[in-house]
Amino acid sequence: NKIYTDKINISCGNLKYSLFAFVSNIANSSYEDFCDAFGGIVKPKLTFTVKDAASGYIITALTTDEITSPDWTQYGMKFVMPAGITKITIEITNAAAGGCGNDIAIDDIQFGLCDPTPTVAVNNTAGCTNGTTTFSAALSDPTVISGTLEYQWQISTNGSTWTDISGANNATYTINPLTAGDVNKYYRVIVASAGNLNNVNCRYISPGYY
Repeated sequence: NKIYTDKINISCGNLKYSLFAFVSNIANSSYEDFCDAFGGIVKPKLTFTVKDAASGYIITALTTDEITSPDWTQYGMKFVMPAGITKITIEITNAAAGGCGNDIAIDDIQFGLCDPTPTVAVNNTAGCTNGTTTFSAALSDPTVISGTLEYQWQISTNGSTWTDISGANNATYTINPLTAGDVNKYYRVIVASAGNLNNVNCRYISPGYY
């Protein structure tokens, strides 16, 4: 009953991934009439499974409802990859009972980090010289990272070359007091799950705020 399988290397734990495919029920009305003579047509169902390739442990699985539409329809799931997983096996299997029918077409199987990449919003409470300015960061989809979040605020003079701000490792960054040297600069924040802050493939970066 296995329709598709693949092994994929994983570099980022504690992040949300997706596994999807487009599926169509290819049975037509004539085929349904034919199956009526054999107890009725069987509607297809699929099970999407993600396993740890090393141990075979099932990380997550989802079985669809009966697939009835001839139109291409996307089925699948989103899930958080546990920490410590380095390779997975993905499987799509036929979950319907045997019999007449149970026929599908499947295309455009997709696996990866959830897309689109969530943005990191930076909210600034503007301040005056010698006053206080505070930046705060929040993921647009807070479920995309599991567990403890790590932050690193950065500064730039041109918006392209960035330098870490020492000690700026919280969801908020406050400049107090604000000096002339702090203005006309770009600020941004990097957000990642614990241990992934320096992994360029496993972190999210806000736009620069000027």
